[in-house]
Formats: sequence, C-alpha cells, structure tokens
Amino acid sequence: MKIGVISDTHGSLDNTKKALDILKDCDTIFHLGDVLYHGPRNALPEDYNPKDLAVIFKSMDNVIYTRGNCDSDVDQMVIEHDLTQKHRTKFSAKIFRRLWIKWSSFIFRYVSIHIY
Repeated sequence: MKIGVISDTHGSLDNTKKALDILKDCDTIFHLGDVLYHGPRNALPEDYNPKDLAVIFKSMDNVIYTRGNCDSDVDQMVIEHDLTQKHRTKFSAKIFRRLWIKWSSFIFRYVSIHIY
C-alpha cells in the first residue's frame, strides 16, 4: 500500500500536477490543507488556476482532505469533497486501524509513504 501526502497547493496548477504525477501510484493521498485559495498573506502563485485545479481534485476519489487556514466553504463546494475537518485525528485513526487489520499479516512488508 502506498500513501501520499500533499499540502498547500494554493491553486497552483502546474506544481500540483507535478506532485500528483509523483503520487499517481498511491492508494490514498492525504491533502493537509490550503487546496485552492492562495490566502491574503500569500503571493499569487505564477500558475494560479484554482478553477482547473478544482476539476482535477473533484475527479479524484482517493484523497482525504484536512481544512487549511486558506480553505473555505466555496472550495468544498467546487471540489465536492469534505473540507470541514480542521483535524482528522479520529478519522485518520479509523483509517489506519482498518489498514492495520487488513494488512497486519504483511507486517514485515514495506509500506511506502511519499511526501511532496
């Protein structure tokens, strides 16, 4: 099983595509927040294109999101995935518990985690 982690995409289309290409073989990807909006304190990314990035994330069903400080209800509406959770501790614990039960017989096998 491969698990990927991505964060702070801030509507940056090209950089997010590169990261997702690296993570393409991951079974689950955790997005740790700040999906589409750049925020009032951040510079506008050169490749800022939240509309097209929303289309990409909307089509992905293996991403689990945590709400970042720049995420809004509108972001959740356009990507059609849950962005309401600021912390996924309980949710993540449930997932990892299920994974442990499912994969515990392979305890000595390597589980690769890609962080981009």
